[in-house]
Amino acid sequence: MTDERSLAVKPDPTLIAKYAIQLCPRMVPDWNGGSVPSYAPPNHETNLIPLGELPALIAALRADMEPATPRHITAAVAMIASAWPYAHQKVESGLLDAFTAQLREELATFPADVLVGAIKSLRRTCKFSPSIAELYEAADTLLDDKKMRLRVALDHLSEHQARAERKRLAALPWEEREAERWRREYGEHRQ
Repeated sequence: MTDERSLAVKPDPTLIAKYAIQLCPRMVPDWNGGSVPSYAPPNHETNLIPLGELPALIAALRADMEPATPRHITAAVAMIASAWPYAHQKVESGLLDAFTAQLREELATFPADVLVGAIKSLRRTCKFSPSIAELYEAADTLLDDKKMRLRVALDHLSEHQARAERKRLAALPWEEREAERWRREYGEHRQ
């Protein structure tokens, strides 16, 4: 379990790029010849991200997932309108305002770069203006990638803690190590 107070450090966004490869899940072949992301938590053989940089990296990953500001959401709505300029041309003003309000409400939970990425992705694949559900799905997929990177970093922190505990236990005399194992497995009251 991670100590949240130890993670209260200033985020360093350059760390995300520095450890991009270690933060990405591995791609494994699937049954139809493609590949899918696969993630296995770090273990005793994993080359971990250095413990000294993990708190700043985790802070940067959390800061990277902050929701967009109203200004960014307005820019995203403008991107949608400019990408499909004829889509809402003949729509009544009241309906267009309602659609825009609903769009702003649904997109408010996503970071600004996720919104831009989702709109760019849909611009390449949609011939017609996407629905709110399509925009949400595209943005949610991109946000899942960010959540996975945060999960990987937190797992690296947990593995550092587990390795430190294993090292501490290995340094104990055999009797104390067995007593510690007994307490962990059976609780204090059964000795």
